[in-house]
Amino acid sequence: MSHGLGNFDAYRLLGSTNARYYSSPNNGVALTNSTYVANTLYLMPFLTPVAIEILAAQLNITTAVSSSTAEIGIYADNGQVTPGNLIADWGSLSTASTGVVQATSLTTKLPPGLYWLAVNPSGAIHMESFTTNNVLPILGSSSGVPASATNAVGYTASHTAGALPSTPGTLTVVTAPPLPFLALLLAGL
Repeated sequence: MSHGLGNFDAYRLLGSTNARYYSSPNNGVALTNSTYVANTLYLMPFLTPVAIEILAAQLNITTAVSSSTAEIGIYADNGQVTPGNLIADWGSLSTASTGVVQATSLTTKLPPGLYWLAVNPSGAIHMESFTTNNVLPILGSSSGVPASATNAVGYTASHTAGALPSTPGTLTVVTAPPLPFLALLLAGL
């Protein structure tokens, strides 16, 4: 396995015996509870410097919302640090009860690169979220001065709940929660 010098993500523990979950680039500090807007596609970056296979994906529902779901999946990057074509729609997870919900047996294989994790809720669901300060600003910041900068960490798009669209459509830059914590179980290739 080739590791990019100084690339933290290149040193992930891979393989089912390690049972490690990974998500968007972050500094590993506390998560928060956020309310997600129905019919909004949330897209968070996911980097992999090595080939991987995604075996499972998890969300942590913090407040149950009856008859609600969240469609999850992953998009390719279009080469401009923007979500492009849908790679995999992993289906709909029930968000009608609290706790971890999981999609298993995914077998989505990815070469090294930038991808976009997607969550599309059918209702105003409540789940674990990154805080703005613990997600790495892959889209840069509004100012070179860190104390006053507004970090851009992902995108949203309007989309009616259900199957994920083949491309996300018109994107809005995200600078504040909710920022979905979609955890992935990885196997090495």
